[in-house]
Amino acid sequence: KELWIGTISTIRGLRTKHKRGNGYRNLMLLVLAGMVSSLLQGLNLMEHSRPLFDVSLQWSMVSRLFLVSTMIFCLKDASENDKLTSTTSIQLNMLIGGWASLVALGSGIGANGFTPRKASHMAMFAAPFMTNAMNGGKKQERKYRLTNNNRKRYN
Repeated sequence: KELWIGTISTIRGLRTKHKRGNGYRNLMLLVLAGMVSSLLQGLNLMEHSRPLFDVSLQWSMVSRLFLVSTMIFCLKDASENDKLTSTTSIQLNMLIGGWASLVALGSGIGANGFTPRKASHMAMFAAPFMTNAMNGGKKQERKYRLTNNNRKRYN
């Protein structure tokens, strides 16, 4: 019963209170769709008695995508509560953007060298996270400068 209640609560959490969280919610749903696809592919590999190494790689992909979707869910919450300038949110944005950039780089490398077309999908996924991290850092720096200037003025 607790599992059912927790699942319903999580699904309700996917609704956004403000338009600010829509982008993160949509990116999270995209990652969850990839996770379900990888899960089905892993089940297919097990059904056809593939080598255990291939199966373990597929299951580790599922767990990585689950972790990334959880981080994006945290960013959605931070976005709705206007906390994207916090250090944690900036670091999460950088972490997800860096991960997606490395996946893009890895998927673009092939036998014939680097193919930008293969890498473009994940690079496009990384762009909003890197942009939000840089914007959050700039806002945080501006806020820090303002508070330090006020301290100097009144001391």
